[in-house]
Amino acid sequence: MKIEVVASPADFFAPRYSGAIVVVIDVLRATSTIVTALHHGCLEVIPVAEVEEAFALAQKFPRAQVCLGGERKAVMVKGFDLGNSPAEYTPEAVYGKTVILTTTNGTRAMQYTREAKETIILSFLNMRAVTAHLQHQEVDLYILCAGRDGFPALEDTVCAGLLVERLMDGASAHREADASAREAQALARQYKNDLLAMMRLSQHGAYLERLGFAADLDICARLNAIEIVPLLSNGSIQR
Repeated sequence: MKIEVVASPADFFAPRYSGAIVVVIDVLRATSTIVTALHHGCLEVIPVAEVEEAFALAQKFPRAQVCLGGERKAVMVKGFDLGNSPAEYTPEAVYGKTVILTTTNGTRAMQYTREAKETIILSFLNMRAVTAHLQHQEVDLYILCAGRDGFPALEDTVCAGLLVERLMDGASAHREADASAREAQALARQYKNDLLAMMRLSQHGAYLERLGFAADLDICARLNAIEIVPLLSNGSIQR
């Protein structure tokens, strides 16, 4: 297995990754929210790139069975049921429902992975479960960070690096981390002992705090809190 970290979707050339496993990360907050929603009993999460696409897709479901969620520039979209805060995706809000989610960065990044053999959704919340799922895989692994507005995001790169570190711990000769993965791993070693402080240092973390979403950083920093592996297949994310 070759392991490579892609710092933002702008660097992701989809045909290159055909047949590989792709892990998508958007710690603040899309992948943390998806993991939380599935943990709290939603049937599936359908990630879409655009707001109009979300509204159109929702029309295909009985209203009581669908939940529209998402944001633009961290603020809930007008007419949606929920924003992009994992705290909103409670069992009362999402249990037994299909969640249609659109976000500024994360769900757009997921549109790039259609040619992958398998697409996995990762946050700090489900790090242990995803690591265990990948331990015995032999195909190449690409870790795609959603970033922020086309640029790398500290929290996503640290999450990617922590996954690399765990996969390389005691790894056999059949697992190889390239330069991008080693750089992310070094960054993770610098910040892994205080993930919440790292998020507060990050540009997007500071932005969310200014908007009143400081509690979301605390939720998203809870390492190994949820034991699920969300898989994206045919446009639907399920556990």
